[in-house]
Amino acid sequence: ILLGFKNKESEKSAIGSSQKALTMIELNKLSFIFPSILEQTKIASFLTAVDDKLTQLKKKKSLLEEYKKGVMQKIFSQELRFKDDNGEDFPEWEEKKIKEIFKFRQGVQCGIENQYLEKGDNMQRFIRIIDLTSTNEPIRYINSPDIEHHIMLDDLFMVRYGTPCLVGYGYEGI
Repeated sequence: ILLGFKNKESEKSAIGSSQKALTMIELNKLSFIFPSILEQTKIASFLTAVDDKLTQLKKKKSLLEEYKKGVMQKIFSQELRFKDDNGEDFPEWEEKKIKEIFKFRQGVQCGIENQYLEKGDNMQRFIRIIDLTSTNEPIRYINSPDIEHHIMLDDLFMVRYGTPCLVGYGYEGI
């Protein structure tokens, strides 16, 4: 039986250094409050009902995710098409090469010795892979290179190595 010490007296009576324990004498002195059997039954029934509802919701979520996958397949195969606000068909989908939609630019490599925790003149935030995967890292700054390396808030960018295909959005910096 594991007991959480609720008062200083029982904590003082415990023996042991890393694993505190009470002797039978000390344990027999303790008193506990607990509900009647009827109330315990009501509590258990309530918690069981909550667990049952959670199970139902998880199943419903799983079914909705499967439904979404099926609908997405129909949308992207154009088996399912939508109408505009006037009930008219949207135009046929355009086929474009990826280079017609996106600009491909190489990121900037910058050694740790040239990264700073405080922003100075002519410095920009240096966006690192870890900035996309962790919130515990401090923001780093580097001397600003050419404007072609700047990322704006509405730019979408992708990591090529380390964690390839990781996508960033909503950042401003280098």
